[in-house]
Amino acid sequence: MCTNPLLRTSSLAFVDDLNILVYSPSTAENCRRLERAHEKCQEWARRHGAKFSPEKYELIHFTRSRRTDLHKAVRIEGETCPPKAEVRVLGVQVDPKLLWRPHINSVKKKVTGQMRSLTTITGSTWGTCFAWARRIYTAVVRPTMTYAAPVWYATTSTGKGKKWMQRELAKIQNEGLRRVLGAYRATSIPVLENEAQVPPIELVLDKTVLDHQRRQQGTTGQQTVENFCRRIRNNLQRRQRQRPNTLERPNHQLGQGENTWRTLQEKWKQKWESYRRAHVDGPPTTADLKAKEILKMRSQLPRRDTTMATLVRSECIGLRAFLHKRRVPGFDNPACDCGGGPLGG
Repeated sequence: MCTNPLLRTSSLAFVDDLNILVYSPSTAENCRRLERAHEKCQEWARRHGAKFSPEKYELIHFTRSRRTDLHKAVRIEGETCPPKAEVRVLGVQVDPKLLWRPHINSVKKKVTGQMRSLTTITGSTWGTCFAWARRIYTAVVRPTMTYAAPVWYATTSTGKGKKWMQRELAKIQNEGLRRVLGAYRATSIPVLENEAQVPPIELVLDKTVLDHQRRQQGTTGQQTVENFCRRIRNNLQRRQRQRPNTLERPNHQLGQGENTWRTLQEKWKQKWESYRRAHVDGPPTTADLKAKEILKMRSQLPRRDTTMATLVRSECIGLRAFLHKRRVPGFDNPACDCGGGPLGG
């Protein structure tokens, strides 16, 4: 990253992908600064025998103000480059307000194809075994959902925004785990996660962000970002005459030696215990086995037995008690005709 303090300009390059960022009180001024920055880039290109492709340029304005004109365009080499509603930067869809809805929608489209592929090799009574289906989900599908999470998830300042992301991604995980386990749609998400031994997606996102912050501590890139944030906060404080501590960024850095995987396991355990307490009449069998025992047991089962084990252990199965709970016509009484227990059919 390099900066030009005179133009209030910063640039970030990755191989042949160059991004220039400028900021000012108006989009019109930003466009003029981008045009001047491009002239300097052209001078550099002529000296080094390089060439830019203006037809590939993309422009986007960042602001959450409703009074800002977002239609100002940049004019370069006689061509007009109009602003876009979203742009793709290293696999991340960026929008003007940095609310990340386009990115989450893009993730959902990618995962749809992956889920379709998983369905072609995994059925309820046929296909790949539980161990391989789970491995495909955790190694292919879930990384697609969490890709670049330190960018779009960690920078979401409102709890409402994070809740929306968690809810959308939890739907994807719920569908994936149902296919891995062969479970019914009525099976609750905590039960699916416990049976597949896959942590809740919000905890995985938190761990991804914390691991990234730990790796970045003390690096040149992190110091550069912190310096820019400090300069922006100082400028805002001088303009708005606010006290120094009112604009401070929350400190999410980890303590020395903190084990994020152990923290994830503890949070998951607390969430599971909370679910069990709230569902006293729920499936007691899901707590019978420990994590390693669950994975070992399922890894030894053929596909149809994996599905049967899921249906029995979750008690979401086509027997009388479950059908009565789902209000299926003809099952007005949850008890078995022989009086043999809640799972009787």
